[in-house]
Amino acid sequence: MVGRRIRRADVEFRLEYQAPVTQDARHLAEGEQVLKSFRFTADAPGHPGATPQPCDDKMYGIAALRYTNDIWEDDCQTIHEFAGADLSARPKVHRRVLPFQSYALAKGFDNCLYSVTKSPTNAPERVYRYNPATGQGEYTRWQLPAQGPENVWISAATDEQGHLYFMTSDASKLVKVNPTDGLVTVLWTADPQRQAPFYPKIGFAGAGSHGNFCLDEAQVLYQVYSTDGSLMSVDLATRQPGPQLIVPTGLPERGGYSDLLFQKDERGRRWLYMAGPKALYRVNMSRGEAELVRRGIYTDLAGCNVFRREPPLVGAAPPSAGLPATGVWRGRVLDATTYQPLPQARLRLGPAGAETTVPLTAQGAFSYLVEPGRPAAAQVRLPGYLPLDSTYATYAGPTGRTYCCSRSLLAPPWGWIKSALSRGVPGCSRPRIRP
Repeated sequence: MVGRRIRRADVEFRLEYQAPVTQDARHLAEGEQVLKSFRFTADAPGHPGATPQPCDDKMYGIAALRYTNDIWEDDCQTIHEFAGADLSARPKVHRRVLPFQSYALAKGFDNCLYSVTKSPTNAPERVYRYNPATGQGEYTRWQLPAQGPENVWISAATDEQGHLYFMTSDASKLVKVNPTDGLVTVLWTADPQRQAPFYPKIGFAGAGSHGNFCLDEAQVLYQVYSTDGSLMSVDLATRQPGPQLIVPTGLPERGGYSDLLFQKDERGRRWLYMAGPKALYRVNMSRGEAELVRRGIYTDLAGCNVFRREPPLVGAAPPSAGLPATGVWRGRVLDATTYQPLPQARLRLGPAGAETTVPLTAQGAFSYLVEPGRPAAAQVRLPGYLPLDSTYATYAGPTGRTYCCSRSLLAPPWGWIKSALSRGVPGCSRPRIRP
């Protein structure tokens, strides 16, 4: 049996090809080709909150300060707009476009920005929508619940369905807003990091906050410790925190880390951006290294291009008869220290920007249908391990199989991960695509 998942808006379609074991060898290639051929041939039906355009590559930040009459003063109402192709370039400034001071900003799939006041009122708060294309803003009907005494909404983010998330400064409340129907859901009312073994290091009286967060494609929530830039994670599906703090190298030791955002560049490479002390940093999660991108103080970052999907191919030309139309990428995901399978890991494969979740067997094995000659992106996520993000060329060749290889991410105590999506380790072959 082979399968494929296709997602349109908030609906996931699951396609399967099944055949008896005795027939599988004869008909597997045909079944895989049939699954590969399914595409959407028209736009999704319109509904409130839906939008036909994809999330663009623009990135936004709330400016913490403004310069007026030779004096620096608090702002938190001005938004800086960056082009994803060059974040070091001068931003477009949307001056004081928010009707309140804010610490929380999220970007929707409609390319509008959503925010809420930082005022600690302990009362329900309405979400504000700002359209950077028109320069117009208005309050939505969506209302967040009371945030709690001596608390503020400190951060916001977007997931791959376009839902918006808001978190309080003590990380004790996380809510989700569905833009399609305006439904507001409280996801938790107690900080999951309190169950992490490292929590005493960050949760003592007078310690910095860790309510600033972002989400990745595998529904893993990443938070930053404001004091030193350490990263921590929570699996949204299980509410389980990662067991250890991750400390990227290359960051200033002093505090002032205020938000995180995953973003892809024009080549499809995935980066973690961090608003730090008087600067914006870019973190290579595979190597655990950070570098300064630009100067500036931002209370929150917003973007959603990491969830972009390629438009459906309508009326595409048939593949050349001289090349195989499909290939199969097979491998395993293992722990690089113990060489034991990691079936609980979340693996995503596919064209850059259009990756899909691939199931793993109990042995950590996977099989994925690909198009030879088209670059494929690979992502592995598992709490307790650093994320793996890579892009590989896919090849046509004689029938065979792909042997898993290993790749170390970071030295202990953070752990190592071994993946079939890595190369260069003795005893393992490089990834190859077999038709």
